[in-house]
Amino acid sequence: MATNHDHETEHGHGEHHSEAYSSTKEAFDELPLEEKARFLFESTMKTVVDAVREVADQVGDAVKDACEDIESEDDDEIVVEEEEAAAEPKPKKKAAKKTSAKKTTTKKKSATKKKSDDSSDDG
Repeated sequence: MATNHDHETEHGHGEHHSEAYSSTKEAFDELPLEEKARFLFESTMKTVVDAVREVADQVGDAVKDACEDIESEDDDEIVVEEEEAAAEPKPKKKAAKKTSAKKTTTKKKSATKKKSDDSSDDG
């Protein structure tokens, strides 16, 4: 059985790997060709799936953050619109009251005028 040191010398790499890596590599080396192919395929698929899940999580977090930012901006715009609406002068209702007051005054004058017309008829 080859040791980690043997692999480093054999392949010319000066890399140091974890014990788990070394023992897995040694076990892999002892597998028949078909099992090596299956192992490589399954390991590759698992690695791809794990990477896709990680990317999906990151994209999901980014979308969530973007949606929260949009909602926050919408809330800020609503507050600004409400503040602007509150700051706008409200239409005055005095003009409407004056119009009705004039009508009442006009009616009183007519009644007064009618009385004076009646009294002139008597005299």
